[in-house]
Amino acid sequence: MRPVPLLTLVAASLATGGCAPATSPAAPAPIITAASGGTGARGVGIDITTRVDGVEASFPVGPDAVFAALRDTYAALSIPLSRDDAAQRTLGNDGLRTRRVLGKLETRRLVDCGGTAGAPNAETYELTLVIVSSVRSDGGTGAILSTVVDGSGINPNFASSGQVRCSSTSSLEEAIAKDVRTRLQARR
Repeated sequence: MRPVPLLTLVAASLATGGCAPATSPAAPAPIITAASGGTGARGVGIDITTRVDGVEASFPVGPDAVFAALRDTYAALSIPLSRDDAAQRTLGNDGLRTRRVLGKLETRRLVDCGGTAGAPNAETYELTLVIVSSVRSDGGTGAILSTVVDGSGINPNFASSGQVRCSSTSSLEEAIAKDVRTRLQARR
């Protein structure tokens, strides 16, 4: 039996839908690129990255009211702002460093940085997170809040081992939307 090159298997899998489960609309679709390993290399390198599209929530009130509540939500969650653009209704932090907790929230519930059974890396790694929210009109009288959470982590005991990517579990995005909704209802 002749071995089949990995690229052929990947291409066939992508063309036929493979055996992988379909991604849900909320889950980012993976982007797969293949490239040879360079001159004289044997095999194929595959880089898999994930698009970070964010989580959206709709509100029956205008964008300015949602943005004001969002600012209070970030303060309540102890997320310091490194980005605050009222004209674009965007705020967040582009490089928040944390370990184990973000405010009162456990990081292992917010991001997935890999790990072993019972020992997620987000629990012990030093994390650098990007947390950015923006508010826009829904085209009518309401607003849409979009929040993106992404990051990386590094093992403080073996810093030379490099960073690992930390993908969102959507828990923080959902907590932000829920808190904004609660604040808007309390203002009525």
